[in-house]
Amino acid sequence: MLYDKQSGKILSTPTPYKWNDISNVDFWMTMWGINNDIDHGLPIAPLHWYKNKKISIQCSPASTIDYLRDKGMLKTAPDILKKMNGDENPIVILYHLKC
Repeated sequence: MLYDKQSGKILSTPTPYKWNDISNVDFWMTMWGINNDIDHGLPIAPLHWYKNKKISIQCSPASTIDYLRDKGMLKTAPDILKKMNGDENPIVILYHLKC
């Protein structure tokens, strides 16, 4: 994800997933976000925002991680994502915003 400080625009690429392909594995729709080019982990798609605390929260089910790994999308992701299986608890990600 790129942020242009001069123009104030966020330049990002949306994830390429289609609803028909992911509806059975991504019931929280966390794959409909933007590509994570920071650590190449899960797509960035927060579901909850707390503006006064400058925090956003994303929950991703293990089935989403399985799907992404099977499609070869997590090859350079953090090791914890590579080791998870479909029986694991969901991943909860907290984003601390600088704005």
